[in-house]
Amino acid sequence: MERDDSKAVRRAGEAVNQVVMSGASAKASPSDMRPIARVRRACAALVGFADPDVAWLTDLIERYQAEAGSLTLDDALGLSRRGGAGPWWVVEARERRDAAVRELHASFFASLDRPAAAKVILQLSRRRRESRAPASGGRDALMDAVLRSSERFPTTEKGIQAILGNPVAD
Repeated sequence: MERDDSKAVRRAGEAVNQVVMSGASAKASPSDMRPIARVRRACAALVGFADPDVAWLTDLIERYQAEAGSLTLDDALGLSRRGGAGPWWVVEARERRDAAVRELHASFFASLDRPAAAKVILQLSRRRRESRAPASGGRDALMDAVLRSSERFPTTEKGIQAILGNPVAD
């Protein structure tokens, strides 16, 4: 039986909003409006939700508070840089770009091996960068989306081959 995450998330959000908004009343003291006080109230509102993600988050917030001064919020949440990978938002942008490049290969150039596909994809990227014409769909639209991404597109065949040869494991 599949659990309905959207209902649980909506209920949790409503509970958090109710608690946070109740703390924003005119009678609230300045210390009640500090961000950490709001975080505490939000976590208290989530107690009782039988969702593993809610339990994970509230446990991490408790750990963060218990180790204040020696633990950053990024460290508590597991968002810190590891091994030179860059910030989480850069890593995710790169993963989205790479997935789109692999989709371009699979959808439009599947008959080509990696080196040949990399060459064609690089040529397509150069052509789309220089083109002022809107993409008519298909591979041009997908390449335009890749080029608009926040992550820089490789400028060499070798860089594209590296993307094509490194599928992300689920």
